Amino acid sequence: MVIEINTDTLVEAKVTANQFLLAQLIYEDSWNIIKSIKELYDTQEDFDTLTSAGYLKSSRNAYIVTPKFVALVKGQGMFEQLLALFPTSVLRPDGTKDYLRVGHERCKIRYNNIIKKSKARHDHIVKCLELEVDIRTQENKLGYMKRLANWLTAKEWEAWSPRLEEASSPKTISYGEDLE
Repeated sequence: MVIEINTDTLVEAKVTANQFLLAQLIYEDSWNIIKSIKELYDTQEDFDTLTSAGYLKSSRNAYIVTPKFVALVKGQGMFEQLLALFPTSVLRPDGTKDYLRVGHERCKIRYNNIIKKSKARHDHIVKCLELEVDIRTQENKLGYMKRLANWLTAKEWEAWSPRLEEASSPKTISYGEDLE
């Protein structure tokens, strides 16, 4: 099982990675894995911290996650956030106007299957989308943008991910190079 942990989420929630992992496993009903973790080290202190922070609630010898933790992990309206950033319509190179946001329900199901409750994966996809829209707008190539359903199916953000990493890394200038 792969669980992505966004460090910004840990800082926001004021929990350790172990505590977040335990709460995430409870959220995903992975009790066998929790049992294995309990054999490795004493988790009671982590459960107490999560309970006092309001992320877990004790219920008959078991713990359940609270809506506070669900909101932290799932985020409220992740698909709606993606939809708000996605262009509504574009003017295609042949001069026709094309609507990009069609088939909301199908796209929402597809997007939720892609992110699988991972806020970190959602944040990465949103950053890639923002970069794609910015670059296509600057280069006047927004007309080549795929419709949302095709964008999700083709996993278009993966093509923009290297450019996002390149844009976020600081550019060093060697001797003799000019700034452009």
